[in-house]
Amino acid sequence: MPSLDWIGKKAVIRHHKEVPFRLLEPIPELSCGAASGNLLVQGDNLRQKSTIRSVLEQKFAEIRQMSLEKSYQHALFSPSAREKFFVDQSYVFEFTREYYPTSCYNAKRWGHYEFKKHFYRQIGDFDSKEEFECACFLDNEAVKGNIKFWIRNLANRGFYLQKAFSRFYPDFICVLPDDRILVVEYKGADRWDTPKVVEDRKIGALWAELSDGLCIFVMTKDQAWSQIIAAASSSTACFTKSAFLD
Repeated sequence: MPSLDWIGKKAVIRHHKEVPFRLLEPIPELSCGAASGNLLVQGDNLRQKSTIRSVLEQKFAEIRQMSLEKSYQHALFSPSAREKFFVDQSYVFEFTREYYPTSCYNAKRWGHYEFKKHFYRQIGDFDSKEEFECACFLDNEAVKGNIKFWIRNLANRGFYLQKAFSRFYPDFICVLPDDRILVVEYKGADRWDTPKVVEDRKIGALWAELSDGLCIFVMTKDQAWSQIIAAASSSTACFTKSAFLD
């Protein structure tokens, strides 16, 4: 096939390879501070083009994320949220007895405990010693009759609450004697005030609020098991079927 050619074409095509690499270095006396967001570029456009593009792409991504987060927060946590969102039995997450995709927890690492009221024979592994102790507490409460049965929820495969850019998978899901749903999330005190945990706490509380007493959400730390007991005893309303937010 004929091609377009001209004198000096090869030199033009190879010109970018002849431009020496030069690392950008900050010029403090011409800058407005590291946090200013300004970028001073000196040199020919060819050398700096990739740098400018990277900076713009990062800035656009940050603006897009801020916009999505703002829309998400307004939609879910504004006073009108109750008019747009709801929790009822029309949308449910089902745990079938035939399938629980995990191996047993690491008893050598966390300690041995004979769980008697877990919904499945095997139990998913834990992230910490305190999380294991929380599971022991829930199982003990189930033996006493305060919980019908409980499930170690699996990250990326179990029940979740949708957030702006990720999903929140609570640690434990319990069914109470009156068929209400108790969701328990255990967090280490060192992570309690991090943005991610704060967002998890807010979406869990909203889910419970919109259920009109059908669902209960508890996030606890420092082995404060009494908070779980208090939340589970907060209402005695009876329901006929378990429900989850889809």
